[in-house]
Amino acid sequence: IKPAKAKMNKWPKHGGLTVPFVKDSFNRNGYVQGGWLAADAMADVFAREFDNITVFDITQSGDLMTHFLCDLLENAHQACEAQKTFVASGTPETKKNVAMPLDYDMLATAASKRSLFDLTLKRARVANMIKEHHENELGLKVQDFPLICPVEEKTEKLFGVSLAQEKKLFPNRTKEEVHEKLRAAFEKRMDQKSLCNIDVDKVLEDESW
Repeated sequence: IKPAKAKMNKWPKHGGLTVPFVKDSFNRNGYVQGGWLAADAMADVFAREFDNITVFDITQSGDLMTHFLCDLLENAHQACEAQKTFVASGTPETKKNVAMPLDYDMLATAASKRSLFDLTLKRARVANMIKEHHENELGLKVQDFPLICPVEEKTEKLFGVSLAQEKKLFPNRTKEEVHEKLRAAFEKRMDQKSLCNIDVDKVLEDESW
């Protein structure tokens, strides 16, 4: 992970990584190429070494930490009660691992390949400057850019792979629970354009940028 992060700090012309479009990241079977093992495959790896493997569903409703301490972790009674008290108090919890969109970085690296600015500028700084301009000055979101999205054939294959994993990982759930919940979550992601990326070429051809 650390070498990959280091390459994300460098411009592509200096040996850094270029983030691929989501539409180009799936193989013909619907799996993401070059990423981590899928959850079911990861469970199979650990099952070779350990007798008792439990898959924790982070998408389940309710407080995630309460589920972990009270339902999954053994003999964590005091921690479980403390977490329940914390949740009941209504104190907002700090989110330390919030996902960061890579679209602004993708636009920055595309501009760097066209030599539109001095490459002594830090990659993260340029991406943040684009974000500041687009969101704070223009009052827009990533979804307001011209976008490139995967075709429906690929997204449906991805849904099929996800559904097969859900059935394998949680065999005791009913067909309706698995299919309807997953389809609703998947459609929400599609509506939010979560699998789309900025059309960097079209944006950079716009004189306003």
